[in-house]
Amino acid sequence: MGKIRLILFFLLFIPELSAQDIQLKGYFMQDSARLGERVGFVLKANYPQTSQLIFPDSAFDFSPFILLEKKSFISQTVEGITTDSAVYYLSNFSLEPSSYLSLPAYELSRYDSITYFSNEAEIKLKLTLDSIPEQLAFQQNNVYQPLEKSFNWLLIGLIVGGVVILLAVFTLLFAKKIKALYRSNREKVRWLQFERKWKKLSALLYQNPQIELADEVVGLWKGYLESI
Repeated sequence: MGKIRLILFFLLFIPELSAQDIQLKGYFMQDSARLGERVGFVLKANYPQTSQLIFPDSAFDFSPFILLEKKSFISQTVEGITTDSAVYYLSNFSLEPSSYLSLPAYELSRYDSITYFSNEAEIKLKLTLDSIPEQLAFQQNNVYQPLEKSFNWLLIGLIVGGVVILLAVFTLLFAKKIKALYRSNREKVRWLQFERKWKKLSALLYQNPQIELADEVVGLWKGYLESI
């Protein structure tokens, strides 16, 4: 009976003695954060060199927080005590005034594992904006920055289409007048050309009366009459 009590005593108190050798601490890197703001949570453990401790990874439920990134650091051992630390970057979307987080660490043994939890750390929800200075400080810069000008193809297309429609309407309404004006100008040009050649040949014929020049003058006259 005494042996059974002794065994029960060791079973009850050995885990407690082992737990006293492992120190686990967790805290936020700032006291408050805005909704959805990235904030760091530090998990730090001190334990005997003979123990094997594992920190939680992305498979752990960090509610009400969302894990963004985990950054681990190299273990350091001094006088048989190992120090491990990691920073968990989290975001909080809870509208509660305060949110709390306690993370575990797992001590691996030959047949089983023991779970330890850090202290419960608090972070407050920051709803107010940062203070705005009474006078705004503007940076002086006299260098003009070029602005990107987007080419408005729709506007250009509408303008071109409008011009084409106006030209088509103008042509339909004034087609006869345009043709008559064109013919009149063409006849004036022909008359001026004929008059210039006629005066030149007439002057040559007056100075040197020859049959060839007379035939050329007559041919010029007939050609003009036929073109009318």
